[in-house]
Amino acid sequence: MMLQYVQVAAAPRSRVLAVTSILLMIIALLPIGAWVFPRADLGAQTGREAVLWVLSILLIGYVGLIERRALASIGLRRPRWMSLLIGIAAAALMIAGMAFIYLVLFPAFQWSDSEPTATILSMPLWFRIALVVRAATFEEILFRGFMIERLSEITGRRWLAAVLSFAAFTLAHLSHWGWAHLLIAGFGGLVLTGLYLWRRDLFANMIAGHVIILALIGLIFLFGYLVAPAALLMALFIMFLEILVAFIQAFVFSLLAAVFIGQIRAAHH
Repeated sequence: MMLQYVQVAAAPRSRVLAVTSILLMIIALLPIGAWVFPRADLGAQTGREAVLWVLSILLIGYVGLIERRALASIGLRRPRWMSLLIGIAAAALMIAGMAFIYLVLFPAFQWSDSEPTATILSMPLWFRIALVVRAATFEEILFRGFMIERLSEITGRRWLAAVLSFAAFTLAHLSHWGWAHLLIAGFGGLVLTGLYLWRRDLFANMIAGHVIILALIGLIFLFGYLVAPAALLMALFIMFLEILVAFIQAFVFSLLAAVFIGQIRAAHH
């Protein structure tokens, strides 16, 4: 009798945690930093970075304090030398692929994402270093560790969780970097997603992320003159697409939340 009570009590709690996890994903995907700090100066940029660090801490705190699970459940394990070597190897693969994209595909289609990169390069060195550390840390915790693991548990399909994570990661780069950069983000996201599915080691992913972001900024700085600037119509199209993507992301995760809220209510009745 006691065992049945524990199992019945655990089922609604697991559904509540599933809904909470989805809500956290939605919150983390929202441009909260841009809403709170809308300007483009260094102070506002620093504020936006601080918001993303807070979200990283929130995700880790949720796993440890609310879910009461080990951080290994989102791939945060003790780093090993193999993690370092595999991370560097993955970064080398991404550097080769992204160099091909920048040197061959971008000139062929007259694409460019040099304007947002020029903005980053105009920032102080300490800010650029902090940006690299934050990007690789926050993005790997959210998109690879937390999103893949929790969506795998919720949907029961690891491949679907990987696809949703990959899509969210790629589209998240649209608002700042523009349409052309989706090719870069998509290739990097594909490698990083595959790396995590293979190793389930966020440290290896973070090493790869740190190295590739540094290399990516260098590649754009060195070869940016080879690509043409985007036309005004493309810029307007990107603005429209950003709004559409935001609605799609909100709809997908809201739909998942609604499904599990409905299951909770059905369980109580």
